[in-house]
Amino acid sequence: MMNEDIQWTGLVRQVAEHFSDLTIKRGFQYYKQGRVQELSVPDHGPVEAVVQENGASARVSVSLSLDSLEDSECSCGENGGCRHMIAVLLQYAALEERPVYSIVNAHSAGLASRTALAPPHPEAGHASGTGPGGRSTAIPQADRGHVNVPASSMTHVGRELASGPTSSMQHADREHVKGSAIATPQADHEHANGPASTMQHASRDLAAEPASLMPHADGEHATEPNTPVSQAAHAQAKGLAIEDMSAAQWHSLFAQCTATLGSGAQPVQYASQALEAIYAVKPPLAPVLEQLYGLHAHLFVLHRLIGHAPGAARPAHFYLGYHTQIAADEIQAAIRISLSEELAIEGHPEHWNMVTDTLDYLRERMLNESGGRLHYFPDIYYRFWLQWLAPHAGKPEMFLEELRLLEEGGVTQQGSTPARVPRLLARCWMYVFLGRDEEAWRLLQAADGSTALQLPSAQLLLLMSALHGKEEWARLVDGLTAIGPLLGTGSLDEYLAYWRTALEHLPELEALMWDTLTGMLPISGTIYAQALLERGKYRQWMDYQLSTGAEPLDYRAAELQVLERHAPELLLPFYHQAVERHVLFMTRKDYKAAVKLLKRLAKLYKKMKLEDRWESFLASFTSRHRRLRALREELRKGKLLS
Repeated sequence: MMNEDIQWTGLVRQVAEHFSDLTIKRGFQYYKQGRVQELSVPDHGPVEAVVQENGASARVSVSLSLDSLEDSECSCGENGGCRHMIAVLLQYAALEERPVYSIVNAHSAGLASRTALAPPHPEAGHASGTGPGGRSTAIPQADRGHVNVPASSMTHVGRELASGPTSSMQHADREHVKGSAIATPQADHEHANGPASTMQHASRDLAAEPASLMPHADGEHATEPNTPVSQAAHAQAKGLAIEDMSAAQWHSLFAQCTATLGSGAQPVQYASQALEAIYAVKPPLAPVLEQLYGLHAHLFVLHRLIGHAPGAARPAHFYLGYHTQIAADEIQAAIRISLSEELAIEGHPEHWNMVTDTLDYLRERMLNESGGRLHYFPDIYYRFWLQWLAPHAGKPEMFLEELRLLEEGGVTQQGSTPARVPRLLARCWMYVFLGRDEEAWRLLQAADGSTALQLPSAQLLLLMSALHGKEEWARLVDGLTAIGPLLGTGSLDEYLAYWRTALEHLPELEALMWDTLTGMLPISGTIYAQALLERGKYRQWMDYQLSTGAEPLDYRAAELQVLERHAPELLLPFYHQAVERHVLFMTRKDYKAAVKLLKRLAKLYKKMKLEDRWESFLASFTSRHRRLRALREELRKGKLLS
């Protein structure tokens, strides 16, 4: 099975041709969740497996034809390729110790349309990881995180962007991204115009004096060689000692690699081609360097998309352009996937300096990312700590040193509100890593009193994920009570999920959840009501609905079935109150709504075996409103009145 690289490359190409990028990502989530079961790999014939869906009895059967993925079958009933097939294929790749991320990134690798790059050697650049069930997987870090796709194999969104009008990137972004224009791709034939001799000279310059290409202190590049770099020159650059460079020198190399990408393409296309150009110069590296190189490649492109000149002020409510935000979001998603894999630093302590170099880079970018709505680099900084640094930090000295750097400052926008928010949250992270939770929560509570600061909910919840991952449930409860009043409505479902998990282990602390949720009202109204139903507090749920003037028609009938089963009598005033309210409005629309509620009410009385009470109520209702001709017409249509 798949003993030859050419077979593997062909299989990945099939994935790119027959599965959408969204389907691949959904399949990857199923694979990571361990949903693939009963995998069978016969010597001849298709790979067979079942995939667990939501619910204990929800399973689908997959028959995967490796020779022709188009001929594969799944019992889910979807036409064409589905997420279940991808999940099975990823499990099979893990079993065969093949790089699962080659499949995950099949679109962005461009295998469906690009044949110029040869497949990597199976031993080159693999980092060991663990798939579901504990099986070892070989993951090429150079491939990880390529979410952006070439124009020839773009996602649905990417194709729409490519066919739309040319995006005009922010002028400040084009002029002031570390001193060079935002690069976007031209046709490939424009890449080959530079003479090889010029490129060899540029390569020798970079190898001999990499510091000459370093950014100046003010963030601007020196006016060193920024000449067009041809594809042939990329191959020449492979001879450089990339593994001996610093992170800043990598970024200088990336700037040269992308210097030929001209203006005029959409940001998604630029990001894809910029990554392709950067990976074209990468030689095989040690596993940890493969990971770091891939991370920095994406960080470089992300900064080109959202960066601007140091000191150039943006309004507090700055927004990226639509196309730029799509590209930046895809880069961020790729980085998150990359960071979800364990850092392969074990056995390679000589490369720890590059890890700390990366931390310095992320800290600077986090503290200087401008625009009140931008949170890309802070999110990456926190995840870098959580998933790559903290597991290898060992002693607390590293956290203390980071805390010292954060408290001392030394960034260009030290006093600005955008810098204050990530700095404060980063300090909270260090306190939590050090076990000094009370200091972290005091910082957050102090920030809550400042109208100038708006703490991003997603990053507060990411802080909770650190405690959840440690399975320190009492600390998690303390954190949930601290961050609850700081959250926005868009993040409350995840917040409630953390409460559920914590109370599974510490049910005696349930009172703290109720105190917190009621203190967050009215913002927490949705999850407060949901928690009441989940915990069988039906009377409190109904009291809350009546006090807020909630409308039964805001709920589907199925959503109220839990009350119909356990406390149907509580629904009677809910329906009666709503019926009378609709009638008072005296519009045809409200009469129809009232009749709809009356029909539900009739079923409820029947289920409670109170048909006599229903008949008495209906007679009284029709008598009271006998002069409302339109209402009587709707009652007849609903077969409630003869």
